[in-house]
Amino acid sequence: MSSVRFFQGTQLNESSFDILKEVETTEKLDIGQSTLRTLDQNFQIKVTSEFRVSSCSNLESIEGISFNDQMKMVNVFNCENIKGPIDNFENITESETFRFSGNDFITDLPPIPLLRKVNYLELNNIADLSDLSRISNIEVARQLDLADLNINSLDGLNLDLNSDSDFLLAFIRLPNLENFSGIPAIEKAGIILVRDCSSLNSLIGLEFLKEVDNIIELSDLPSLKNIN
Repeated sequence: MSSVRFFQGTQLNESSFDILKEVETTEKLDIGQSTLRTLDQNFQIKVTSEFRVSSCSNLESIEGISFNDQMKMVNVFNCENIKGPIDNFENITESETFRFSGNDFITDLPPIPLLRKVNYLELNNIADLSDLSRISNIEVARQLDLADLNINSLDGLNLDLNSDSDFLLAFIRLPNLENFSGIPAIEKAGIILVRDCSSLNSLIGLEFLKEVDNIIELSDLPSLKNIN
């Protein structure tokens, strides 16, 4: 099967999703704004290219999903009731997009020991992720979004400085981040957004930046008194 998509399935009852138990392999699995409660071991689905579950407030498990080592997209976002363990990302070595948001149950980044290269990396609301050493082997080629994390530095961040694309970098609601020390020495970016980082008091780390093509936004930074 090439593609399975359930979107805005809020009126479907649980039995409506039983058809997924017949799926063994699919190129794409996309479930959004759905009442689906589980993709546990009763589902044995291998996704070979794109996996996305988003805004599924009832979803508690994705244990029944397995992945190719090379993916185009892995997106688990705004699913506030997913519970662990999530260990099915362990074999992924490459994904164009990797987006993951935690919740009250998933407070740490799931193991991704083999992931080496992404174009777009977004990590959001992972309370126990206090440093970036866990992602130091992941080279980000185009876009990085970090939001609602408790990191206090960017040590471990790995950007592909040979990328042909202008970087889009977003740092949002990082209450412990004081400066940009540890960021690779990028000279050019397309967009830089820094919002609501209450402890940020210095732009140290961005001194190599010579050009921003589109937007640089610094907002809601009460501790930043001097941008020189």
